[in-house]
Amino acid sequence: MSSARSLVLVGHTASRFGDQSWNFIVPLALVVVSHGSLWVASFYAICSRLVVLAIGSRLGVYMDTRARIQVVRMGALCCVCSVTLVTCLLSYFLKWDTSSCFLQGNLVDWLFRESSCSWKQKCLFVALSLVGSGEVVGAFLTRVSVERNWIIDIVEPDNLAYFNSLLRRIDLLSEITAPILVGWFASTNNNTSTLHAIVWVGLLNILSFLVEYGTLLAIHRSLVTSISVTSSQDKIEEQQQQEDNSNPETTTETASSDMLSGSFSVFLRHPLMLVVLAYSCLWFNATSPHGFLFTSYLAEEPHLSTSILGIFRASGALFGFLGTVVFPWWEKRWALKSTCLFSILWETITLVVSCLLIMLGSEGWWSLSVSLSMIVLSRVGLYAFELGEALYIQRYTEASQRGRMGAVEGLLTNAANLALLFAGLALRSAAQFRYLWISSAAFAALGCVLFIVCPHK
Repeated sequence: MSSARSLVLVGHTASRFGDQSWNFIVPLALVVVSHGSLWVASFYAICSRLVVLAIGSRLGVYMDTRARIQVVRMGALCCVCSVTLVTCLLSYFLKWDTSSCFLQGNLVDWLFRESSCSWKQKCLFVALSLVGSGEVVGAFLTRVSVERNWIIDIVEPDNLAYFNSLLRRIDLLSEITAPILVGWFASTNNNTSTLHAIVWVGLLNILSFLVEYGTLLAIHRSLVTSISVTSSQDKIEEQQQQEDNSNPETTTETASSDMLSGSFSVFLRHPLMLVVLAYSCLWFNATSPHGFLFTSYLAEEPHLSTSILGIFRASGALFGFLGTVVFPWWEKRWALKSTCLFSILWETITLVVSCLLIMLGSEGWWSLSVSLSMIVLSRVGLYAFELGEALYIQRYTEASQRGRMGAVEGLLTNAANLALLFAGLALRSAAQFRYLWISSAAFAALGCVLFIVCPHK
């Protein structure tokens, strides 16, 4: 079992580093292609989230009705194909003679100004944005399958909290190190250097997903008796056949009905529904230190230099890392319910205090610095609650439903993040960002209320 756990950590580290490197270089390449039009990166991100929202429910059914190795194989295939096609399309755009003008302006200008952009270019860019969602879908399939199914059979129940925290620490370290290393070795000063960067990072991302698939395949082969390769639907069918051998059509009808019902039918009947909703509320958070909107808002503040913004972003990741470190200790000392309650209360209180300081405080350095400090402190509660919510699903969800619950969780968090992006598009000035700040605190408070009233264990 120890070797299986080590392989999971190696594969997770590789895939997260490759994924973070890819997510860092693609927006930079899009900025180069569009010569500074920020709507291009937003459009690309929105398309990816819309695709996940459209098929997320069916992905949950797919994960619960297929062998686990088949799910991660499909995830790796989606990632490899998506990254390859996006790399080819970006390479094409970087070599396009008129690329200096065909993505300039805003979205409305780009859609209806035919003189500077042909419909062929428009269709290719939309295809680029849609194809890019394949990497998100593939990573989503692999992550949910591994974190909600595989590790439950690999890790002892008493060590689940600690192992989950290890995975989150890897995520945070990847968020910090991947952009630094890619920024160090890659350059986007011109089209040629950007082309080289996107190709090398694309190859790195493909290799990282293949490494994760290889480690999971090794686990699958060595622990075939521990990790069931029989789909959840097959188990249900076998039980039904034992109960009623005289009516074999019942199994087929039940399977078809379950496939058609999707993931939300399971989610809406599940006792942990409000826990997942509470976690999803925390994703409508415009005050994330590494968020694009918040960084843009702070860049307009005369009191903040670029170096201070960098320190703030690093501090957010550091305190998030601290939350993953203290969670296993809290969970053993206070039990899961009390740990999650304390974590989400901490997140809510710190965000509300930061909001009040900005709204009621003076336009000075003191109120802004204390408010940003509150946001940094809130990351401890956020990441601790995230680990607690994952542990709830792992402990109190049947194996035949974990994929669908994980899919709905991903669907809701993507919806919250997508709503935040659309809300950002409605802002006319940086000063209006405070409305999103207030909304973030309100959603955190709503999540806190949902968790308190939930009849969880």
